[in-house]
Amino acid sequence: MGGIFAQKFGVKAVHVVILLLKSYACFLAISTTNIYLLNFSVFLMGFGTMSNVMLTNLMAFDIVKKSLFINSISFLTFCFGFFQALFSFVFYLLSSYLQSYVFIFLISAILLFISAILLLPIKKIR
Repeated sequence: MGGIFAQKFGVKAVHVVILLLKSYACFLAISTTNIYLLNFSVFLMGFGTMSNVMLTNLMAFDIVKKSLFINSISFLTFCFGFFQALFSFVFYLLSSYLQSYVFIFLISAILLFISAILLLPIKKIR
């Protein structure tokens, strides 16, 4: 789905929106107990993560072009997996010291928001 929107609105613009939606999903998870909103938050996170991977790959293709794309995509995929595992482990360790997940979701929301802001200065991609 992210690819369809990327074709219409541009890779960078859609990537920024998806990161902001993921940030919103984290804030939603700590601000409500409504089961429907919590499920919506989970949906936004899952949808956003899959779109992030694809959109990052598209951005890499525009930046490094076809000749270096295979090496860069391998590195990007490794980095996604590595940091997903690393932060999952860090959050697991933090959860054993914290009384609730609020702090973890708050940090995630802030970092996702900062990620969206950091994409803004990048020149137009597609």
